[in-house]
Amino acid sequence: MSVTVRTATRADVDLIHGFICELADYEKLSHEVTARPQDLTLALFGPQPRIFAEIAERDGAAVGF
Repeated sequence: MSVTVRTATRADVDLIHGFICELADYEKLSHEVTARPQDLTLALFGPQPRIFAEIAERDGAAVGF
């Protein structure tokens, strides 16, 4: 079992948003999630990025960020 960490790309925005929503659902806080994938795109990759993300993969499958 190999775990790697890589810098997130624009192609990962839906994946990241999904992870956020899954965690919120688990914590029974889905009603608190207001960010949309396009909000994350702007925050991560806009002209002045405000957040940064990395993707953790195990055997080639994303398992976290």
